[in-house]
Amino acid sequence: MSNWEDFCERLRVLGDDISAMPGVESSQDVANGHRHLLGLLAHALQVELEFADRDVPTIYRHNTDNAQWGAPSPDFTYWRAKIEPSGTYRIVGKVLDGRPFVIQLPQGEMHFDQYGSHGEISSGDLEISTDGSFKLILSATQTEGNWLPLNGAADHVSIREFFSDWNVEPGWFTIERLDREETTRVPPNPEQFSEKLGSALDWAEKAFTYWQEWAQTRHASSPVNEVSPPRSVPGGADNIAYGGIGFDLSPDEALVIDVEEPVAKYWSFVLYDLLWYQSPMFGQRLTSLNNAQVEIVDGKCRIVVAHKDPGWANWIDTTGIQTGSIAYRYVWAETQPLPLASVVPFQEIAIEGDQTKRNEQISKRRLATQRRFR
Repeated sequence: MSNWEDFCERLRVLGDDISAMPGVESSQDVANGHRHLLGLLAHALQVELEFADRDVPTIYRHNTDNAQWGAPSPDFTYWRAKIEPSGTYRIVGKVLDGRPFVIQLPQGEMHFDQYGSHGEISSGDLEISTDGSFKLILSATQTEGNWLPLNGAADHVSIREFFSDWNVEPGWFTIERLDREETTRVPPNPEQFSEKLGSALDWAEKAFTYWQEWAQTRHASSPVNEVSPPRSVPGGADNIAYGGIGFDLSPDEALVIDVEEPVAKYWSFVLYDLLWYQSPMFGQRLTSLNNAQVEIVDGKCRIVVAHKDPGWANWIDTTGIQTGSIAYRYVWAETQPLPLASVVPFQEIAIEGDQTKRNEQISKRRLATQRRFR
């Protein structure tokens, strides 16, 4: 059997096995699983075939609106580049208006049980020009100016770009290797191509199965409709604290979340499904709210999670998911208040809302997503 045939057979088996995965109950779940799997595979193939050269590295986006894994934030644009820990690299970028971003040096992938994190630097710690541009050196030997040490372990660089306001100008980043002369890239030979096919499918398969099992296991072991306190997670950025609320809502119920306004540069509440651990259709539906999008009254915020519009300004749309999760993030936070959550009959919380304002809110979200990811 050729490697191409093996690749196709492995993909067929993986797709056929979706119906037996935990939590999969309907033909719609299976169709959603196929869609999710193909999105992951498309990303993995592009990385392996086009962006894996550590001598001529390329910054690329990942965890976009149509290929998510591991519960990414809809408010972040995620960037990566493959690197060798022994190399010297220069990152050049530009982010307007002082918007924050974080550059991190991870090792491996969480869905391969690899949690290495070997340094990070935030935009607030960088020398940045008045026009928002900057340069950063990654190397073992310290240099003048912006520098992030490579200690011989990190295998890629990761960048989180924050968007509290989705309608601002997106930033950009580039990377080049400095300790080797740039070489001319050539297409992979047949042996290399076969190897890359296998590596891409390994990555997609692990991301597909690991996060699904992780979300299902966590939900099964956690009380429903109760809040977990904020904390940092292994492999994550040091300045981000995460908490969550696993919910189970019937069609006539709503989850009401009350929280004091955190003292933080950024905070958010995001819906995730428990099958594929992604925020479904976040560019089309109101599946998240952040500190720049919520309405706050007297230092307090009330968010209503419901299957249909409750009229409240702070609505998170379940997109029809009965059993799911709301994750919250506090970033660069001086306070980390614990939210309160309660399930109430939908009719008790529903009010008359402004439909014109709601339509504008969704339209702006859709257009801003195109701007960021296309």
